[in-house]
Amino acid sequence: MKWSAQIIHITPGRIRFKVPAKRYDPSFFEDLQVYCSSFDGVKQVTANVLTGSVLLLYGEIEQDTLIERIKNHPLLDFESKDYQIEKSGEVFTATDQQTAAQKASNTFASLDSTLKEFSNGSLDLRSILFISFVMFAARQLTQGAVFGNAISLFWYAIELIRPKKP
Repeated sequence: MKWSAQIIHITPGRIRFKVPAKRYDPSFFEDLQVYCSSFDGVKQVTANVLTGSVLLLYGEIEQDTLIERIKNHPLLDFESKDYQIEKSGEVFTATDQQTAAQKASNTFASLDSTLKEFSNGSLDLRSILFISFVMFAARQLTQGAVFGNAISLFWYAIELIRPKKP
């Protein structure tokens, strides 16, 4: 029987793939670790049985060659459509299975562009958050919560307007 596997992240020098159905199976991942360690150019292989993932760090090997070797494992099926890998510059990302952070980021980006469009570019999400933090901090000050809430809110507001370091 072949197990469904997905390459979930590729950057130069790193490949991560998952075999979700074999989570909590240490002997399977030990065998997989030995198999992947045998490839020329692979520096380190780390398997995580709790997440069902394998991380390969590699150096002197062509990325496409390494991917083909991984896909040739007799017990793995990389043809499943669980994840669609899309290339974005040098980085590959999984598009069908987004993490909660990715979904939140996309939602905020969408909200930000809607705000900019609605206000003809004069407002963005960062500006709204800054104004909100200052207002909430001022309210906390009037209620006497100077050292806890008010200072934290002012700090967050300042962080929003501080120039980003390149």
